[in-house]
Amino acid sequence: MLCAGWGLTFDTVANAMHGFSVDLLTGSVKIDTGEILFRTNSQAYSGDESGSLPLLTRPDGTRIFVRDVARVIHGFEDVAISSRFNDKSAVLVQVFRAEEQRAVQVSRAAHAYAERASASAPNGIEISIWKDRACDLESRVDLLVGNAISGLALVFSRSTRGCRVHQGRAGAIPGPG
Repeated sequence: MLCAGWGLTFDTVANAMHGFSVDLLTGSVKIDTGEILFRTNSQAYSGDESGSLPLLTRPDGTRIFVRDVARVIHGFEDVAISSRFNDKSAVLVQVFRAEEQRAVQVSRAAHAYAERASASAPNGIEISIWKDRACDLESRVDLLVGNAISGLALVFSRSTRGCRVHQGRAGAIPGPG
């Protein structure tokens, strides 16, 4: 492979290309009518742009680009595939949250959309939610909250154990032993 001649591995090339494909929320400004979000989006959208990404800079300043070590093809291969869900033909749509969005809110919006779309879908068309990872997140949060409440109750019961209340006075007086 041509990369080996430059001392590059496939992972080195992949990591370099990934490093130049950045989509980050970089800040925001609040104004009277709302909030303006600033985003850094540095993505190669064509084969020429991908080929122009630098992989390596030598000590003398010369740079090795993706096009120097690989043939860049920007495209896709149209392959006939079929999917099945519950033993019926299916189309898969994946929903992801953006960095600043909350997973549970996105999940609820997807469920609401699926419910509305199912009601208006033609006969024989079903819309189902499958593998909703936000449900796992909600279960974990519920478990954490339950454990926190149990721990707080345990600490509270331990701190009041051995105390007796003196009648006629507000507050607790430490009891014997």
